[in-house]
Amino acid sequence: MASGNELGMVTVVGMGIVFAVLIILALIIFCFRYIFKENQKSAVNEPEKVLEESKGDSDKMMDEELVAVIAAAIADTNPDMRFVVRSIVRLPDASSSWGRIAIQEQTNTRTGR
Repeated sequence: MASGNELGMVTVVGMGIVFAVLIILALIIFCFRYIFKENQKSAVNEPEKVLEESKGDSDKMMDEELVAVIAAAIADTNPDMRFVVRSIVRLPDASSSWGRIAIQEQTNTRTGR
């Protein structure tokens, strides 16, 4: 059977190896910042150009899409009922953040998420 001195030495060497590997991994992850720095700059500039070009009609298009989605959801829940969506008005959210989180949790549990 191994003596206490040998067991202590194995423990110290094992912990030393683990910390050395962790330090090496941290250095590699730190170097990723400099390796991929050029790619991030070019990727950030491209979406800004696309957003500037499509800003004009985006609000109108989103409103039309929103009306279509809401109308489809109502039609799906009541297939026998005929209806016409005349307007959609967003109501101000008067509930607290706790209330919104509770509603979100209830929705997630009922939908199985």
